[in-house]
Amino acid sequence: METPVGARKRRRFRHSGRKPLDDRPCLTGILFVLKTGIPWEGLPQEMGCGRGMTCWRRLRDWRRAGASALPPPAEPGAPAPGA
Repeated sequence: METPVGARKRRRFRHSGRKPLDDRPCLTGILFVLKTGIPWEGLPQEMGCGRGMTCWRRLRDWRRAGASALPPPAEPGAPAPGA
């Protein structure tokens, strides 16, 4: 799967930190949260989508880069729509 908004930043050679999660699991987590209305922090680890904050940041970055087909992210900790 190609990144929705283009190439990702290169990792630093020294002190590179954690490897970024692939786009497909992030997208799965984003869609799960948006469909079910659960809070970002409530994303089940068993799904393999990373943490809710990871998915939220990825959605935020995609929106900033111009992926307008994706819905706007709710702020972490905000109540779910319709709750």
